[in-house]
Amino acid sequence: MNFSADFSIGNGPLVNIAESIIAGHAIPTETALGLLRLPEARAYDLMYAANLVKREFLGDFALHRCSIVNAKSGGCGEDCGFCAQSARFDTSAENYSLLSAEKIVQAADIAQQYGSTNFGIVTAMRALPKGKLLDQVCDAIREIRAKGGILPDASLGILDAEALAQLKDAGLEIYHHNLECSKSYYGEVTSTRTWQDNWDTLVAAKEVGLKTCCGGILGMGESLAQRVEFFDELRELDPTKVPLNFLVAI
Repeated sequence: MNFSADFSIGNGPLVNIAESIIAGHAIPTETALGLLRLPEARAYDLMYAANLVKREFLGDFALHRCSIVNAKSGGCGEDCGFCAQSARFDTSAENYSLLSAEKIVQAADIAQQYGSTNFGIVTAMRALPKGKLLDQVCDAIREIRAKGGILPDASLGILDAEALAQLKDAGLEIYHHNLECSKSYYGEVTSTRTWQDNWDTLVAAKEVGLKTCCGGILGMGESLAQRVEFFDELRELDPTKVPLNFLVAI
């Protein structure tokens, strides 16, 4: 298929690709690479085709309003090259320990007042330890659920099934944990955890009945082929939500 050729919006190749996706077919790697290599002049054509897929699965309009609280900031021992909260880098990120359950709930109340439907509790660390700190977050989740009006989510690092089940029992709706990039590129991003650590956490979250939110960051030096590899891995994982971020270096 010639991706640089002109086409008619009504029956052009991009629309054909969209219709194939809607029918449940995975697009081949070479086709995905062709889409990523489209020139900027074809951006509106691509958006038209992408909107056909979006409308099929999400309707005419779907805006997800999610807010987060930085419940534990800075001082993370991991060496993720994209993160300002790593202790390995000299940044202006604040450093403070885990917020109290009361302060987390207060932040959820504010998020709800501004129209958010989901509220993420996020901690800068490899993994929230079991015991007092995990219990503290669970207390906040229970109170947020009891109040109603906004759903609690969490991003607490690499957790096992036991910790994830405790969070679900407290009322957690969605567990967020990014793969960040493809397995083949992950070693260029961090050395203190493995891509498999991330994958196993997400699989465990699904196994205990949690919904998952999983995506990554584009623009960290990965090739176009590695982006396609990353998207294929996400498709296999099949998370509930897929956030895509774009690196802004500091």
